[in-house]
Amino acid sequence: MRRLEKIVMMLWFSILITALTAVPSYAWTSQTGAGQRFWSSIASSSDGTRLAAVVAGGWIYTSADSGYTWTTPISAIAGGYWVGIASSSDGTKLAAANMNLYICTSSNSGATWQQRTSAGRRGWAGIASSADGTKLAAVARAFAGEYIYTSSDSGATWTQRTSAGQRPWQGIASSSDGTKLGAIVYDAAHTYYIYTSCDSGATWTQMTSAGQRYWLSIASSSDGTKLAAVDNGGYIYTSCDSGATWLQRTGAGQHNWYSITSSSDGTNLAAVDNGGYIYSSLDSGATWTQRTSAGQRNWRSIASSADGSKLAAAVYGGYVYTSAPILDQTVSLANGTLTINYAYASPQPCQWNLWLFSQNQPHQVFSMSLPLIDTTQQTSYTIPNFPTGTGTIGLLSTFYTSQQGITAWAFSDLYTGPPPPTQSSNKELSDVFPPQDGKLNEVLKSLEQLAPQIQETMLDHGYFVSF
Repeated sequence: MRRLEKIVMMLWFSILITALTAVPSYAWTSQTGAGQRFWSSIASSSDGTRLAAVVAGGWIYTSADSGYTWTTPISAIAGGYWVGIASSSDGTKLAAANMNLYICTSSNSGATWQQRTSAGRRGWAGIASSADGTKLAAVARAFAGEYIYTSSDSGATWTQRTSAGQRPWQGIASSSDGTKLGAIVYDAAHTYYIYTSCDSGATWTQMTSAGQRYWLSIASSSDGTKLAAVDNGGYIYTSCDSGATWLQRTGAGQHNWYSITSSSDGTNLAAVDNGGYIYSSLDSGATWTQRTSAGQRNWRSIASSADGSKLAAAVYGGYVYTSAPILDQTVSLANGTLTINYAYASPQPCQWNLWLFSQNQPHQVFSMSLPLIDTTQQTSYTIPNFPTGTGTIGLLSTFYTSQQGITAWAFSDLYTGPPPPTQSSNKELSDVFPPQDGKLNEVLKSLEQLAPQIQETMLDHGYFVSF
């Protein structure tokens, strides 16, 4: 067993020290359960637990556990070219668009599906849903032009909306009540604008502020006031007045943007670059962060939970990837008892590992496997008899499940007090903590996937370690 360092235990030494707040981060995991496929669109429930994704030329897949496991209902309609899928807030009502077939809907989280023939068989390109799944809006694409269609009865009947004209529509977004809509037109020649409606699609207004661009995706906040759209080969654009005016967001750069998603309040945004990385923003698009841990891939679609903390992204010719961050972690040491408080919600219990690092002895790591934690209920953990007087150490928390490896992590510094004047009572960490269990090797293997991201954070804190 590798050792952190020899630690002097002083039973009379009592201190109260609080650590720095952890560095927030995202842990991306490839969800291999659904297989490597030509994913074209993905949707999420408001809590991020229920996911639904479609495959071009394949099936419709659903997950009830944030992507850990996936189901392909026997009744799902295969074939054609699935291009879009939308979900109600609770994930029970789904609507899927196929470029060669009819629109299909489900009222039981994808267990069974029904073809909706009222709107006809068209070159459907995108679909959006209200929070309750009652109001739907879909766009079709054809060289000669197509119309926008809306439904107020979960897809049973449809109304052709001619106000916006016949155009090669690409995508559509909806407010939670289905009243405010935003639609984009597919045109590599950059000759079309963004269109919005404030009456559930009855009438439409051409919004010229953002210009004529190669629009590929549009997203909306819950109230429909904040919109975000991507220009393929150009920049990301945002609006805070339902599309009346737009801002060009250059922070993320010019990329082959393919899809964008928004949190309910429009603050958290995430977009994917086809052939590049995932980008996220925590300030409505003012600034952006490149998320490299998921790698450079042929990203095709991205979806978000209502609070923006959980993301799911689909790769065309690859896997579905999910991300869930630890939002915060604080550590305190009082009277020899270490207390760790964290904010992380997982749909299933996780194995929590605590990794300890020393600035004095680089490259040495000690890990203890803590008991199985139900992160849906427990938000703190205490460790008695924690060694003091060792200066500053680093604590890395990782949450692990055997199905998908490390799902989240956070790092904090902890000052344990100055070393004592004498070293008459040396003690190894292995003497203080319980023995490791057999899962440690599995966790270590999973940790290697996140090593570059973790190492970069630790280097910023003065720790030099390799996994």
